[in-house]
Amino acid sequence: MEMKGDNPAALAAFPRAQFLVKGQKLYFSDGWTGMGEVLGVNRLTALAAQFRQSPNVLPSRVLTLNEARGSNVIFIGASGMNGMIAKIGTESAPLYNTGDGHIILRQPAPRERGSYENLADPVTGQIKVCYALFSVLPGVDNSRKIVTSAGLGSWATWGAIDFLSTSNGASQLVKALEAENRGSLPRYYQAVIRSEIIDGSVTNHALMTTRVVLP
Repeated sequence: MEMKGDNPAALAAFPRAQFLVKGQKLYFSDGWTGMGEVLGVNRLTALAAQFRQSPNVLPSRVLTLNEARGSNVIFIGASGMNGMIAKIGTESAPLYNTGDGHIILRQPAPRERGSYENLADPVTGQIKVCYALFSVLPGVDNSRKIVTSAGLGSWATWGAIDFLSTSNGASQLVKALEAENRGSLPRYYQAVIRSEIIDGSVTNHALMTTRVVLP
């Protein structure tokens, strides 16, 4: 269907929706723009360069089974963007992203939270606190791994990468996993990362919970 902007009759055929009450403030939320994924790719490629590695960066939707089978994969963003990745670990992993704004812990310990969801400002709708699920899981081929940072929103995805790619964040993760795994770092694991969004910046990261994933 074509609608020309200079045709009053054509414009009249489409009723104008009333999105806001006249005079009401309009707030813009950038938590879903994808900017967090861009920052994540930039951080990880720069980190890989320090170890003389050159990762092959692909759009999430075009990753094929053959590529995943022959490589270690780092998947940034919602796993639902790739049907193959979305199926990995969702039925058996201790933690999983529901795809509708929740991270669920299958068997929470006593007094431990069973789910995580973002906290928004009740007036502006802006996300104030966000969560991400960071996972290291068996790949399509058992000799490979799939690492995912799947946030409840773009800034949450970046928050997990920003935190865990620093020496302080990585040390906290290792310490928590070793305590859970009798002193040794497990091959596969998951973690929930909490971040705050203050004046458009993602900050004040915190490690909320970890789980060892059995192969």
